[in-house]
Amino acid sequence: MKEGREKREERRKKNFLLPSSFFHLLSSSRGITLIEVLIASVIMSTGLLLIIEGMGRSQTAIRTAENMVLSSQLAEEQLAQTDIQARQFAKISSSSESGTVKIPGREFQWQKRIEPFHHKSIKDETKLNRVSVEFTWKEGGRSDGGFALESLILNREKVSK
Repeated sequence: MKEGREKREERRKKNFLLPSSFFHLLSSSRGITLIEVLIASVIMSTGLLLIIEGMGRSQTAIRTAENMVLSSQLAEEQLAQTDIQARQFAKISSSSESGTVKIPGREFQWQKRIEPFHHKSIKDETKLNRVSVEFTWKEGGRSDGGFALESLILNREKVSK
């Protein structure tokens, strides 16, 4: 028994000072069965598929967020143009316009409606107009989203220079 212990101690010193229990585990392990390998493969592949699916969904969410930001900026630009138009001309009238804005890799459809704003607290109802701007876009041939913005614009007297 002492000789066996001494031999193990020598092996341990030669093999980077690993504990003797490590060698005991190596000598007594029966190996990995085919079923264990298959189960591990199924678990790993399922995990990888879930990660890949999550990455795809995050890319879609990023694209949608980018479209929302772009459409909100474009809608604010349309409202600003309408406000400039109201400042240049004394009065803007009810109307409806639509169009398309193309940005590399993206296309937005827009619609702008101007209508008088009526409210019981306002005495002269011709002074305010409700301006509604709506942007929509398509991803992969299907309607993917939209953004709408409304504002009230005052009809002003034309300022003489």
